[in-house]
Amino acid sequence: MDVNIINAFLVAAYEVLGKELGISAEKGRIGTHKDFFNISDFTIRLTIKGKNEGIVWYTMTERTALAFAGKMMDTTLTTMDAMAESAIAELGSMISGLAAMQLDKASIACTLESPVIMKGKRACMLGDATALAIPLSTPLGHLDIKVYLKKSPHKTE
Repeated sequence: MDVNIINAFLVAAYEVLGKELGISAEKGRIGTHKDFFNISDFTIRLTIKGKNEGIVWYTMTERTALAFAGKMMDTTLTTMDAMAESAIAELGSMISGLAAMQLDKASIACTLESPVIMKGKRACMLGDATALAIPLSTPLGHLDIKVYLKKSPHKTE
């Protein structure tokens, strides 16, 4: 496990959840997923490109997604509409953007693509790759961050 990657996403998640939602998060047991892992009802996926490439997933139940989006929009939500999805996608972008800045400080350069919303429980296949698993508990529900990042075989410097 690369401590720089774990720390970048933890620092970013703590800061964004604190500033944007006004909540704290508690880290669970960090681990890895080899070959595949299951995702919850609602997932934000961001592709990472550049000298380092991979994918980051933010997975949560729909209840947690509604609570996060509602807090961001200063309202109570009962259904996941386009505005709520946009708020959750932005949350993933903010955490990932801040994590990318932290990674850059550790000489792990990467750029992010736009977030993609995935709905419904499913398995994500990793092939022969391993993803870091960073579980967080908040007063609004659980947020699981999964990060797969490797040096790009196509970029050199």
